[in-house]
Amino acid sequence: MNKRNKRMLLSLQFIPFVLTNGMNLFPILIFAHLFLTHRDISHYVLPLILYYSFKTTILFLVRIKPIRASRLLQLSILIGIIGSFLGIFYEGNFYFGLIAGAMLGICSGLLYPSFLTVQLHEKTMNNFGTSKNDQFYSIGFALIFSVILFHLINYSIPLTFAFLGLNLMLLLIIVSVYPHYEIEEEIEYPNYPVIESLFLFSVGFFSIFIIKGEKKLGVANLLPVFFLFLVVMVIIYLVYLMKIKPERRLSPFLTQTIIFKGMLTNFILVFTTFNQLIRVGGKSLYVIYSLYLLAIIISPIIKKMLSKKYTEPSQIKIIKWGVISGLILVLWPTSYYLGVFLISLFSSQLNQQLNQYVYLNAELPKDFRLMAKFRLNNLGSIFHQIIMMLIIYLVTVAFKTVTVDEIFMSYSYKQVDKSAFFTLDVTKWILVTFFVLFISILEKQYQRKKTL
Repeated sequence: MNKRNKRMLLSLQFIPFVLTNGMNLFPILIFAHLFLTHRDISHYVLPLILYYSFKTTILFLVRIKPIRASRLLQLSILIGIIGSFLGIFYEGNFYFGLIAGAMLGICSGLLYPSFLTVQLHEKTMNNFGTSKNDQFYSIGFALIFSVILFHLINYSIPLTFAFLGLNLMLLLIIVSVYPHYEIEEEIEYPNYPVIESLFLFSVGFFSIFIIKGEKKLGVANLLPVFFLFLVVMVIIYLVYLMKIKPERRLSPFLTQTIIFKGMLTNFILVFTTFNQLIRVGGKSLYVIYSLYLLAIIISPIIKKMLSKKYTEPSQIKIIKWGVISGLILVLWPTSYYLGVFLISLFSSQLNQQLNQYVYLNAELPKDFRLMAKFRLNNLGSIFHQIIMMLIIYLVTVAFKTVTVDEIFMSYSYKQVDKSAFFTLDVTKWILVTFFVLFISILEKQYQRKKTL
């Protein structure tokens, strides 16, 4: 490739930023649109469930054998390209949809952690990265991309998958011309027990698969057995930890904070959408995901402004009160979407603080620090979904206004029973109270330590 073309590609840094962040949302929008618009639920739900399951757990498998972030980045994009083009044939062949869902889940689970690692390497070692203008260009690109995607979803699913695949091909071309860097690792890669990694992957995959399957198929027969299964698995894992005492490279406080961030993100992308889909309908999915993507894109701009004006402890206080304000606002219908936006914006601020700290300070090889951080993020995501489902189940048992099956039927088959609103409101208040207490405790611990 000649230097002129290379310079042109390197000037498009706003595209990788949007696509790598957006791949956590774009496939969900496509699969969820099919799921929400077709009556044949059993035909259209499994690819979406496989997407969620692989996206959340694939990093537990990757930790068994280390793969360089640059190679993992290109591999994840290739998997996403193949998955996208297989998705073109989804409506004609169910099995293509299954493979597409699994591959796009793997792509989404690996893409952003590996991209962020490479991006920080490039910034640290080559002084290469996004400029101030790129951050503004990313807003425009995200808007154009989202508008095209939303219109294509309603017009043609094959064209939508093709559009996604072509953009991933562009992403692969751009990252392939990044400046070369060499990493000198001073810390050895941890010897993660294979059995522990397989255990975490299997239990996590099974948990997401059951939770998503029960919710989207509109049945809850397995929930009591599932909760009993989890209790047994937790006991087995605690016994294992007491016996093996595996080495942990991140402090308990940092681990708790990262898990909290994963739970908060899942609250935004799962509970708030679940709540609104039942109350308002399918369009709420587009609104919430658009607000979430917008918050992520403008977050670096906000962070730079805060960094210039406030010290880190002051920024942490701002993040805490920003998240709490958003949580309070989602309690009322009139301010619901503003609350979602504020939670997304300030949780993204927290995420940037965590990414920076883990990348610079974790006692792990530089190329794998953020992988460990995002695994804990995903663990928080799994925890939140389990807690959310448990609360919904217990509320329905305690108040007997509506069954869990009826709530799921409202979600999956759009047969809205307004009695479900009470259960959702109680669940929302409990979750918001939990998050407010959790972040307040974390902030007090931070004030004592004055460091993450």
